[in-house]
Amino acid sequence: MKNKSKLLAMILVCTMMATGCKTSVDQSQDQQASQSGQTEEKSQENKTEEKKEESKGEEKKEEAKNVPIIAEPASEKFPYIEEETFTPKFTAADIGITEEDLKAEPMYGKEITIMAGSGCTCAPVIANLQGKFAEHAIKANVTKTQANFNEALANDQAQVCVNHIAESIVPISNDLDVYYKSGAISGCLSLYVLSDSGYEKTTDLKGKIIGTNEVGGNLYNVAIRFLARDGVSKDEVKLKPVETASSVVAMQNGEIDAVMLSDQFANPFVKDGTLKRIRSLSYDEDFHIEPCCTNLFSGKFVRENPKHAELINQIIKDAQAWIEENEEETVQMLTDNNYLSGKQDLVITEFKSYSWTLPDKNVEETIENMINDYKEFGLIRSDVDTKQLMEKCWKPAEKDSMEGGMKVSPNEYSKK
Repeated sequence: MKNKSKLLAMILVCTMMATGCKTSVDQSQDQQASQSGQTEEKSQENKTEEKKEESKGEEKKEEAKNVPIIAEPASEKFPYIEEETFTPKFTAADIGITEEDLKAEPMYGKEITIMAGSGCTCAPVIANLQGKFAEHAIKANVTKTQANFNEALANDQAQVCVNHIAESIVPISNDLDVYYKSGAISGCLSLYVLSDSGYEKTTDLKGKIIGTNEVGGNLYNVAIRFLARDGVSKDEVKLKPVETASSVVAMQNGEIDAVMLSDQFANPFVKDGTLKRIRSLSYDEDFHIEPCCTNLFSGKFVRENPKHAELINQIIKDAQAWIEENEEETVQMLTDNNYLSGKQDLVITEFKSYSWTLPDKNVEETIENMINDYKEFGLIRSDVDTKQLMEKCWKPAEKDSMEGGMKVSPNEYSKK
């Protein structure tokens, strides 16, 4: 060690002489020691500052838990959704239900009415047009109707439908005998304002009038969830029933300040610059991962015909997965068969804004969260047991072909 120290000292002296430095070796060593001490002091100071910053960070995290989510204005892009092809784990052909199994149930060979539509509820229509129900020995009557879906299932006028959770969960809490079997889509409803209104987010609407449908309707219920998610109480706004067809004129006349609309209705007004979205099931990250609609079955039908129910549910899910990868073909098929009219490009844009492949995990978490929200809002009785209501209404298949179809679940998102 002593020889090494001498050698280092000699090298240092030679170096200083070569560079014309007049400082002595001893002074250099003193300076090094001093600098070393200063470095240690700075290191300690830095560690202290780091601890302070860590402490501040923890405090901010704690504060953030109590701060409501306020989304940025709804956009047309999904930076949070991975653009990749999703392949279902299996199809109806793989679940092992045969015609012999169906023959053992009372609805075999009888007409099974499935209520669907031309927009976000079109998966049963596509499955029927592709011949998938007939292929699996199911006699399906897929009908587009304006009838009340909940009442139709309750009165045995239909056995299956695609319907909003927001429209069905309150009646279910009041003993409507229906089951959620799977998710249909996410998206389709948004909160709109006039483009030149100056309103940019829900908090701007405090003290204002928002057009919805009747209390307990899907538009009304979604609106108060939008507001609550952003820390706005429904008592801080006025929710007013308004006809969809006259809603834009009502805003232009100053009768209302904002309105809940289906994206299919609103898209032409967005395209021409009349309207803009400020909150959306389709375009906002925190809601896009939740199913808006589900595949809803008559409880009586499921109990008496479990194999039929399981097979129909999977056929519809297969159609959803096909639509996810074939939006243009879907719109063309609906148009060719008189389910759609008008500008196809707007409908294709709308269909692309949906997620058609929602895992059962997302559906389950969303239904449970909505039950708890609605209890808080007074739409569902506060004494209703959430777990018991879930056991009553949520009847998914044992295996989920859509597992992995959405990377983030509602509860995982809320932990961000």
